[in-house]
Amino acid sequence: ADNYQSLQLTWKEDIQITSTQWKTTFQVENSFDMGPNTIRCTATDESGNTANASFVITVEEDTDNVQPSSPRGAITEPTSLSVGGGAVYLDVDDDGNIFVGLDNGVIKKYDTNNDLEFSLTPGDVSGIAVDDSGNIFVGQVGPQRTTYCCLYYGEIIKYDSFGNSPVIFATLPQVPYRMTIDSDNNLYATSDSSPYEQVYKITPSGSVSTILSLTSDPDLAGIGVDDSGNIFVGQDDSYSSNGPCCVVKKYSSSGNFIKNIGNAGTGNYAERTLGTFAEIDSVALDSSGNIYVPDRYNNRITTFDSSGNLISYFLVGPASSSGNGVYGVALDSFGNIYTAERENARVQIFPPNYSEPVSADSVPPTITQIPNIERYTAYSS
Repeated sequence: ADNYQSLQLTWKEDIQITSTQWKTTFQVENSFDMGPNTIRCTATDESGNTANASFVITVEEDTDNVQPSSPRGAITEPTSLSVGGGAVYLDVDDDGNIFVGLDNGVIKKYDTNNDLEFSLTPGDVSGIAVDDSGNIFVGQVGPQRTTYCCLYYGEIIKYDSFGNSPVIFATLPQVPYRMTIDSDNNLYATSDSSPYEQVYKITPSGSVSTILSLTSDPDLAGIGVDDSGNIFVGQDDSYSSNGPCCVVKKYSSSGNFIKNIGNAGTGNYAERTLGTFAEIDSVALDSSGNIYVPDRYNNRITTFDSSGNLISYFLVGPASSSGNGVYGVALDSFGNIYTAERENARVQIFPPNYSEPVSADSVPPTITQIPNIERYTAYSS
């Protein structure tokens, strides 16, 4: 018609798309999906004649003009970041970008300014890890196994650095529990499924090998790898209430046992002395080979040197009688220490070498034995 008007199609980020075929203006309330989006329109004139038409808007990622945030650098004061849900999985890249998995199946990436970049909703998360290129690996439950009733294979899903293009990267004999990645981009995963407690290595091409296979509890949980390829596996006492557990077990790259780090104990989880653990869901290492171990019940991070000697600790928050304190720990290339807390739904960032003094003259107290605990944790409020 000769009296047409342009159609202004407004996206949530004020992107204007103009068509010269329609008489009206409307606004789209939500963003378009990546890829092709079909817009269908119906027009009726004064005589009741109706016509239909459609057009396609294709949304593509403008990767050439993405402005990454600057590296975080070494911070000087602890920082707290609310993540909107129970934080149970954690990884960071060298620059200090944060990748956190929540207990509701959501994964979030925060940049080095602590701004949310994007969220993923795989719905099923059993470990996360990030490689040198920013690709995100997510452990999930795979197809059901036919050999054993009610057991499943595990799958590792790979997303690109923008959280797009998910593909099945590897299939594991069992469902993964925790994951990590080494400097050569080899993935490692623990599994605590029956009938075996296992550790898998997955190469950058997706080839899977079993490094370690055990047939008895405690479960294998958190995992870390040092620059020499040694593997550090934390134990989990979930099915042995108040039993003698748990330690970090050090293995060679081929799965040969080397030594235990920390002490196994019994009794109330939240009253075990420093260096004695109940459940270890994460293990991290710094460039000097120091080993960082989270304590979910006492809500603290304990640090050992590369020989396994306890050298420091610090409190993340108040004790958690339910064991929903600090689940995850990770470090960036600057030595900043990141922690993930389930109960407090947050990630905290601590300066390099952050610690509270360990007395050489007395047995270090548990968090429940420290008087005036408020003054130790005021920074995290």
